[in-house]
Amino acid sequence: GQPLYPGIDGAFGPLADVIVEPATTPSPAVELTPTTPWRPAYLRDLTDLPSSNISENLVVALINNGPRDLTLNGKRFGGFVDPANSSTYLNKMKIGTVQEWRIQPSGTHPFHMHVNPMQLHSFPASSNYGNWWEVGDFHDVVRLPWGGGATRVRFYIDRYPGNIVLHCHILRHEDLGLMAASIAEW
Repeated sequence: GQPLYPGIDGAFGPLADVIVEPATTPSPAVELTPTTPWRPAYLRDLTDLPSSNISENLVVALINNGPRDLTLNGKRFGGFVDPANSSTYLNKMKIGTVQEWRIQPSGTHPFHMHVNPMQLHSFPASSNYGNWWEVGDFHDVVRLPWGGGATRVRFYIDRYPGNIVLHCHILRHEDLGLMAASIAEW
């Protein structure tokens, strides 16, 4: 059905009618000039970056030990981070560095990290979900492969210092503790 919206008198009715008619004269073809778009630093291609330029290689394990026992690297998120206590953070990262994380799921989880877009570096070929995931793609949420198999992502820590939240993007899993925080520092 057509969506209905309240009118001035409070009665519901169509918002608008759209009428499409064919053009009376054809539009001329326009030749487009090929271009390479400028990318901000946090979206630069990191796929061919030598390992020597990677600041940190971190393993992130999303562990499902049962429906109410979900942890990230063996820890259930306690609900807060204490800047004076580094053990409340998953890790500390320097701004201006490139990170490579190996994300190991047990089961499939959509992994989300705030602030920094992740570039897919490697993942099991059988887990591309219909070519949605390709090496070199940038994603905000990475759906991890079903039944295991690690996914590697790389990302650039741009100019924003502070806490970075990372978690399973299934709200119930996040609420049960499958999340953590990292911190970016100058």
